[in-house]
Amino acid sequence: MKHLLLLLTAIVSTSITVYSQEHEISGKFEIRNGDTLEYRLPDEVKYLLPKFSDAAVLNHDGSRSFGKINIMILDHTLRMIDRHGDTLNVINPESISRISTEDMQIIHIDDKYMEILATYQDITLSAGHYLSINYRKGSNGSNANSSFLERFGSSVSFFSTNNYGGIGNNVFSSGPGNLSQDRTYTGEYTRRTQYVLTAGNRIFPANEKSFIMIFPKKKKAIKEFLSYFQTDFSNPEFLLTLFEFCTGQQ
Repeated sequence: MKHLLLLLTAIVSTSITVYSQEHEISGKFEIRNGDTLEYRLPDEVKYLLPKFSDAAVLNHDGSRSFGKINIMILDHTLRMIDRHGDTLNVINPESISRISTEDMQIIHIDDKYMEILATYQDITLSAGHYLSINYRKGSNGSNANSSFLERFGSSVSFFSTNNYGGIGNNVFSSGPGNLSQDRTYTGEYTRRTQYVLTAGNRIFPANEKSFIMIFPKKKKAIKEFLSYFQTDFSNPEFLLTLFEFCTGQQ
């Protein structure tokens, strides 16, 4: 209890501003029959990093490789620029454990790339980014075929779908009878962030249940912590403080 009160005093007098609280980026895009989403979505939405960056890629067997990389959130692939300036998909992604750039540490588990916010032994607090795509109406006011909704529908959480939303990089087709290359359809995208805990090769939502499961010896202390503070598991600053409390770093 004394430790918790000291922690409360420290938080009241200190502002933690390490991580951005901008959880969503939304906008609209236009697409035609035969287009891919990758071609139509802006780079700052479809890629994890702001730009292709020099990185060290660590594999599970301890080997390393180096290159200029980025993560395509849309279809969940690691992209690398070769010496000719071409963008390539990296093969054997299942062998990748972590990726390190100058500004970001990335962990790879269960076909998901997550931005590491804090780490302790084999446990991390990380941010999972994913995309939701919703179709609205065509330029002439008509709807596309419902197959668009089925294949490019909105994902509701980082865990509910595969490949950061399960959208994939499919070729858009508005359906039979609407195959004019000149007809433009409008879609809406939202890039979201869901905070997670990873332990070994497993991923859990960052919530009270997961914190207690991963840190069972801290169960009582975690409940006391949560009773003292305004609980907001969507706030990275709150999660970072709780994580550091659980790992004894506070």
